[in-house]
Amino acid sequence: MNHLFCLMNLHILMFLLVCNTIPSFSTAEHQFVYSSFTGVNLTLDGMASITPNGLLQLTNGTLRLKGHAFHPTPFHFHKKPSGTVQSFAVTYVFAIYCIESNICGHGIAFLIAAGTNFSDALQSQYMGLANGNNNGNATNHFVAVELDTNKNDEFKDINNNHVGVNINGLDSVNSSNAGYYDDSNGNFHNLTLASYNMMQVWVEYDGDSTQINVTLAPLNMAKPSKPLLSTTYNISTVLTNKAYIGFSSSTGSFIARHYVLGWSFGINKPALPIDITKLPKLPHEGPRKKSKVLYIILPMATASLVICLGTSIILLIRRRLRYAELREDWEIEFGPHRFSYKDLFHATEGFKDNNLLGIGGFGRVYKGVLPLSKLQVAVKKISHDSNQGIKEFVAEVVSIGRLQHRNIVQLKGYCRRKGELILVYEYMSSGSLDKYLYDQDKPTLSWQQRLQIIRDIASGLLYLHEEWEKVVLHRDIKPSNVLLDDEMNGRLGDFGLARLYDHGADPQTTHVVGTIGYLAPELARTSKATPLTDVFSFGIFVLEVICGRKPIEQTAQDCHLMLVDWVLDFWHKGIPTGAVDARLQGAYDVGEACLLLKLGLLCSHPFISVRPKMRQVMQYLNVCNGVYEESGPGQHLCQLLLCRLLLRLLRALPLQEDLGIMDDQLEPKIGARSPGVATFSIVQAVLGVPDLVRPPLPELQGFLRPTWPARPIEILGYHLAVPVLVFGCTPVLHAESCLVPMPPVAAFVLRCRLRLLLAVPVQDVVVAMLALARMVVVPVVVVRVTVMVMMVVVAFLVPPVMVITVVVRVQTPQVLPPVAQWVEEAFLMQKP
Repeated sequence: MNHLFCLMNLHILMFLLVCNTIPSFSTAEHQFVYSSFTGVNLTLDGMASITPNGLLQLTNGTLRLKGHAFHPTPFHFHKKPSGTVQSFAVTYVFAIYCIESNICGHGIAFLIAAGTNFSDALQSQYMGLANGNNNGNATNHFVAVELDTNKNDEFKDINNNHVGVNINGLDSVNSSNAGYYDDSNGNFHNLTLASYNMMQVWVEYDGDSTQINVTLAPLNMAKPSKPLLSTTYNISTVLTNKAYIGFSSSTGSFIARHYVLGWSFGINKPALPIDITKLPKLPHEGPRKKSKVLYIILPMATASLVICLGTSIILLIRRRLRYAELREDWEIEFGPHRFSYKDLFHATEGFKDNNLLGIGGFGRVYKGVLPLSKLQVAVKKISHDSNQGIKEFVAEVVSIGRLQHRNIVQLKGYCRRKGELILVYEYMSSGSLDKYLYDQDKPTLSWQQRLQIIRDIASGLLYLHEEWEKVVLHRDIKPSNVLLDDEMNGRLGDFGLARLYDHGADPQTTHVVGTIGYLAPELARTSKATPLTDVFSFGIFVLEVICGRKPIEQTAQDCHLMLVDWVLDFWHKGIPTGAVDARLQGAYDVGEACLLLKLGLLCSHPFISVRPKMRQVMQYLNVCNGVYEESGPGQHLCQLLLCRLLLRLLRALPLQEDLGIMDDQLEPKIGARSPGVATFSIVQAVLGVPDLVRPPLPELQGFLRPTWPARPIEILGYHLAVPVLVFGCTPVLHAESCLVPMPPVAAFVLRCRLRLLLAVPVQDVVVAMLALARMVVVPVVVVRVTVMVMMVVVAFLVPPVMVITVVVRVQTPQVLPPVAQWVEEAFLMQKP
């Protein structure tokens, strides 16, 4: 009994095992559901197959082939005894893979057919359902719902992405664009059949109304209530009593793969729902997976690689360009004086604005610290548009780097790039002078500091012009190029425009460079820089330091006020110290201020022949104790002014021709380098002052008085004690008419004095007589009476030039007559 009971249990267990191995479908006769095709028995032909993971693959990508899959047993569709087709429902999940969604094979068709033999059917557009001869024949006996991905005009397809109901052929009785209607708002949403997205199709036939409804939706969406298309067609005459259900698909000229993932069917019953959680996975070689690899990941990786390589190349190129320099073979000899641009770039932190010391008309100046030596330097970048003259420029820069003077900022070296030159200077901690003259946050320079700075710059210029091995022309002297050290000593810097030439050589014509307001007027005419053009800039510099004003300022009336004119205006008003910087608040020496103002005006005179050399300027500055001191710079300055004035007066008289002849005769004796020097010596003889430049000729020695005569009667001099002056004083004086032998040049000097006699107003002679009376201690009343009687006689006996000489040599300011003021103002205002 126990043995029998065990045997029964074994049979029950085996039955359960068999049941578990059968696929998940209904056991009812007219109903089934497949959530996977693993272990399902289907009738397959052509390319159709079941993959190991349970996919029904109708095509495998081979071109121009077809595939079919049918349920192995037929179903009874007709009712008895009426013979009409019963209601049925089918649903399935599919996916179509194409390389391009708009260029694809020929889709999938669900069909109900009388048999499973479709060997005569063609692939491509016939989808394995018919051929060109039997398409549409009633003997075909099939009903199909096509998911067509190719438009064929011969079948009147609406597009290459549609759903259609076909009877016995490929011409659809009704079709619609693939998509679904949204239950929430009724809007239609398109779907792409060949997108390789899983979609679900519902096909329902009502046997009573003969209506066919086809619905389409994405896989995870519930069945829409409104079908995609509906058509009424009595298929009772199309289908035989027993018919097979299945799928058909084909490929043409384009690769395509057609998959069915799940399938459910029922007659007179609804199709059971497909369990989407059990659906097999699509192959990874599908377009979505391939798209991610080929069209997303690979392009992104390629783009990233290209970007990385491009960025690296750009950074490398930028790095090379950042430190790129111009080097030529001829620069080898200047190697020790050249800096690398990389060092200068790091020294200035990339030439950042926070290291900017100043901006000039020719470049920017940055503070820097050299990486290796930790030496503080000032780096100036200068634009240079061409290579013309660059070799000479670099040679001059290197030569300037050898300058050694306490009042000159040392030029350390240079660097050259395309379009710019870089000069490296010694760094001066106190900055440039212009900031102390014009910035309100800087302390005001005292009078002694200003005087010392002027002396320092004059000493530096003297070294450049006369004391170094070559003549160095700075060509840009201004406060912004004067730097101050810790003790506020002035040092001349910025030699970016400097030029060199040998002593005794003639400077070459160059481009006019410099700063407006500091340029000598002759540069516009000759384009030739000389030491005297530097003297002009120095004169403007002196006035700027003393007055605390810029060379050119804009007035309220939108006019430009020149500093020289502004100083002269105070001079004409009789208050020259009114031009001194008001920030000094009167804390300055009046005599020194007057001398420096005169010196600035003299150095900045428009006539180049009037300007003194820097050695004379240094003499004036080294003995700065009084303007009219005997044998001091003040006296020499006035004498030089008067000599220049008388030279202009002589040239305005009818003696111009004789003056030229005499100049030609004396030129070989003087050995002058340029015409006019002999004329200058003659004028000094007419004036009676010693030669300030060179020893005089012996013939003119008697006319020169280094000191004031001991007795007033010597004013007339031995050369005036001749009968011709007593017996008529004719304008023409020859050596033969003198009782004492007289050289021709001496006779010419007397003729000049007589001519000048006629050009001086009588009142000036009267004033001169008053000055003489004061010197010989004669009562003023007696002198006035005498003057009234002998005015005409004195006018003929006393040459006006001697009157001027007397005026110049008077020491007491109280007896300084207006003649001296007239002479100075006439000169400064450039009157003849």
